[in-house]
Amino acid sequence: MIMYEDALCPAVSPCVCRGSVTIDCSSQRLVALPMFITMTSTFKLLDLSLNHLGELKENSFEDVQAERIDLSFNDIAILYTKTFEKSRKLKFLNLNHNLLQTLPIGFGKLLRQLTTLLLKFNSFTNFLPEWFDGFTNLKFLDLSGNQLGFIPTPALRKLESLSTLTLRQIGLSKIPRDAFKGVKVEILNLGNNKDIKIEKDSFCGIDPQTSILRLDHSHIRQIPVGCILKLVESVRLLDLSGNPLHCDCSVLSANLFYAISLGTIAQCASPKKFAGELVQRVNSTQCQVRSGQCIDSCSESRSSSYQIMSIYVFVICLGLTYFNYD
Repeated sequence: MIMYEDALCPAVSPCVCRGSVTIDCSSQRLVALPMFITMTSTFKLLDLSLNHLGELKENSFEDVQAERIDLSFNDIAILYTKTFEKSRKLKFLNLNHNLLQTLPIGFGKLLRQLTTLLLKFNSFTNFLPEWFDGFTNLKFLDLSGNQLGFIPTPALRKLESLSTLTLRQIGLSKIPRDAFKGVKVEILNLGNNKDIKIEKDSFCGIDPQTSILRLDHSHIRQIPVGCILKLVESVRLLDLSGNPLHCDCSVLSANLFYAISLGTIAQCASPKKFAGELVQRVNSTQCQVRSGQCIDSCSESRSSSYQIMSIYVFVICLGLTYFNYD
């Protein structure tokens, strides 16, 4: 039986139409996709969240031309390359809180209009570069809550249109050099990664257009702020809120010399005289740190590598000369 709220509603019970924009199938204990009459262009959102959907077979959405599909909070473990093949208008896909471990190769080539892909709290432990082939218009990607433990750099480099990348709570403990080299984003969210270690060269190669860098709630106590900001000159918000910050000049100089916001609720945990104070309210005028005192760790590393290589070549040449004399 078709549940009409208007004469053009394509939903079949237990789904209902909400106005002329949304088809609501949420919280119906569905284990399989319901049937649909061919959707008209007026319906933009198909909500299938909070069900028990598992495998989504090829052409599962053949009659669905929605721009937004919400499949969050289901039991989806398998997708196929052609699961959304007929959904050529799809721009927003929410797969948060499912059981996915992989994406099918070629998945993105059939979703070229997709701009937002949400994959929070699935079971991914890696992301292969070929999984992201074809996502030419993807701007927003959220991989939070997957226990990766590392930055999937080669895969992220495939996403040339990406503007916002969220990697919260992925078990990240260290950001190696060049982890973000070739990853073009304006907003980089790495918050809520407990005990993450930030080195002076952690953000070497980061895109110069990155304007917001979030490292909140990550148990960060000390951080070479000045050096990071020297590498990331475009950053205007370095969110360190929710961290037990040791407010030395390295931290305080960010506001004083770089006009950077550290987050409106970033708070000092030490030294004792600053404990409990908001960073932005601490008097940092006595700090003598200047940007010139901060070594460009990326250039320094490259220089060191070059020197090591030069020494290596010199030793080889010296050895060859020695053997020639013999």
